[in-house]
Amino acid sequence: MRRAEIQHLAMALAGTRRKNRAMDLVTLAGSLVALKGEYGSIQAVARAVGISSEMVREFLHISDLSGPVKKAVRQRKIDSVDVAYRLSRLPRPVQDALAREIVARHMTSDDVRWIDRYLRDHPGVSVRDAVDRVLRSKDRIEYVAYLRLSPRIKKNLRRARMSDTAGLRVAQAALERAIAKADLLSLERLDDILKVRVTAAGLRSLRVEARRMGVPLREVAGALALETLSGHKQLR
Repeated sequence: MRRAEIQHLAMALAGTRRKNRAMDLVTLAGSLVALKGEYGSIQAVARAVGISSEMVREFLHISDLSGPVKKAVRQRKIDSVDVAYRLSRLPRPVQDALAREIVARHMTSDDVRWIDRYLRDHPGVSVRDAVDRVLRSKDRIEYVAYLRLSPRIKKNLRRARMSDTAGLRVAQAALERAIAKADLLSLERLDDILKVRVTAAGLRSLRVEARRMGVPLREVAGALALETLSGHKQLR
C-alpha cells in the first residue's frame, strides 16, 4: 500500500467505526472518495472499510453538498451522515436554505427526513413553510377528556341557583381560560359532559388545575365552574 492510501484507510476506519468520531463528515467523505479512486468501486471500498456499500454511497454524496453547507458540516454544526446525505440530494439553493433551518432550530435526523419527504411531495412549497408545517405537526398527539359534573358539583351548583346546563357553560369558559388557545383543540358539550380535545401541554394544564383544587381530573371542569362562581381559589 502507498502511504496516502494507508492514511485514507486509517481515517475511514477511525471515522466509520468509532461512536465518538474525531473528524467532520467532509473530511471523512474525502478519504472515502480517495479510496474509491484507489480501489475502483464502492463495493471494494465497503469491503476494505468494513461497512455496507449503501453507507459508503451516502458518505460519497457529501461531496455534492454546496459550499455553505460543507462549511456547516466542517464546523460540525451538521454532523449526521443521514442529514448530510439528504441535503446532498436537494438542489443547492434548497440545501442552503434547509441547512440554515437545521442549524437554527437544532433539528433531528427524523425532522429532516420528514421535511425532505414533504418538499418532494410539495414542490411548490418554500423551505421555510415546509419546515414550519412539519415541525408543527411533529409528534402531535391529541388527547380527549370527558369531563362531567359530579353529584357533589351539581349540588353546589343548585345551591348557587344554577342549572346544570348553565354550570357547563361556566365550566366551558373556565376551561378556555385555563388552557392555552394553541393547546385547546376543541371543546363541546354533550348533554351533561364536556368533551375536551387537547394537546399534551393542554392535558398537563388540566392536571395542574385538578391537583391545585384537589379533585379528580374528570371533575376539574365542575370545580373550575364553582371556583368561578364563588371567587374562591380552592374548592371547599
